[in-house]
Amino acid sequence: MNLLRRGLVALVLLLVVAYAGIVGYMFVNQRALQYDATGDVTALTSTLLSGAEQVTIDTGDSVVNGWYQAPRAGMPLIVYYKGNSQSFSAEHERFEQFVADGYGFLAFDYRGFPASPETFPKPTFFKTLSRPSTLPQQRTLRS
Repeated sequence: MNLLRRGLVALVLLLVVAYAGIVGYMFVNQRALQYDATGDVTALTSTLLSGAEQVTIDTGDSVVNGWYQAPRAGMPLIVYYKGNSQSFSAEHERFEQFVADGYGFLAFDYRGFPASPETFPKPTFFKTLSRPSTLPQQRTLRS
C-alpha cells in the first residue's frame, strides 16, 4: 500500500511539473503562438479587383500598406482588419464579393505583417500614449 501511495504521489508530481512546463513554454512564446506574421502577399493584379488600388497609410512614425476601392454610390465602405495571421491579401476573394455587392473596402496589414513589414515602434507608441495631447488628429487617406 505504501508503494502504491508513493507511486501516485510521484505521478501527480510528474503531471504538475509537466503542466507547469507547458504553461511556462506558452507564456514565453505567446507572441509566436498567437500572431503568425508570415505569409505571402497576393499581388493586386492577380485578383479580380480591377477597380482597387494599392494605398500607403501614414501612421505618423511609419506606414502601413493596403488596398482601397471606393463603394458604389450610396453604399458603405468596409474597413477590414485582418486579424492575427498572415497577410490581408489572402482574403482577396472576400474583397471581390464586397465589390460585387457594391461595397467599398479598405484593407491593410498591421505593422510587422507581410505587406507592412516594419516592426512596431513600442517606445514611440508608449511615449505618445503617456501624453494624450500629442495623439494624432484625424488623418486623411492619400493614395
